[in-house]
Amino acid sequence: MKHRNIFSELNDPKNLLFSLIVIIILAKAVSATPFPSEDDEYIITGSTVPGDYIDSSGTDGPESFDDVPLWIKASVLAGAAASSLCLLKYIPLISGKIKEKNSNGNRRKILEIIREYPGSTATEINTLTWINTGTIRYHLSILEKNRDVVSVKTGHTYCYFLNGSRYTHEQMVITALSKNETTKRIIHVINERPGISNKSVSGIIGIDKSSVHWHIKRLAEAEVIMIKSEGRTSQFFMREGFEKYSV
Repeated sequence: MKHRNIFSELNDPKNLLFSLIVIIILAKAVSATPFPSEDDEYIITGSTVPGDYIDSSGTDGPESFDDVPLWIKASVLAGAAASSLCLLKYIPLISGKIKEKNSNGNRRKILEIIREYPGSTATEINTLTWINTGTIRYHLSILEKNRDVVSVKTGHTYCYFLNGSRYTHEQMVITALSKNETTKRIIHVINERPGISNKSVSGIIGIDKSSVHWHIKRLAEAEVIMIKSEGRTSQFFMREGFEKYSV
């Protein structure tokens, strides 16, 4: 059997309104206890006791809550119950609004960083904003889903750009890959010397051939360069559309 959850039912405005109406009706019913009416007659006479006097310094007041009339007790309790119901109703709404405000604030910060530093990664945004990296990735996924930003993948890393910015796809790829200084230099060398070999790149850059091979593989996977084999030698060329964006 499914159990009813009073807190979930209170989230329904109809249930909340019905509860308030019931409380008001009960309070009115209790307050219907007979009190002196305007038609009742009273005769006020002076005191017959010599030296007696009337204390007109103020009305007498009850000493504790237990001493007040029943209708006042009912009114106070009804008000407290209504306040509690309203509090239960609106606490989730208020907390949700605060959370949404914080989320929107973080999202704006992330967009500002991407606007100022195109091609930023989640780690770089974390360094600049101190927002938790997991939170940054969450907001980036929403921004990308909403088409506010676009990403370019280089290896295992995603670099983010504002959607509709002045960057073409080729520019975004080159910018993302050029975050690695050695890759950036190799792109420049291949663009300046089409058909250059691994050995020649190694000599110009000043790193061993195995390291050059690793960078060349990244560029080939990103379809920035193409590799042609001449015998046992491989030659590297920039693909069409990328040569004018080399750095």
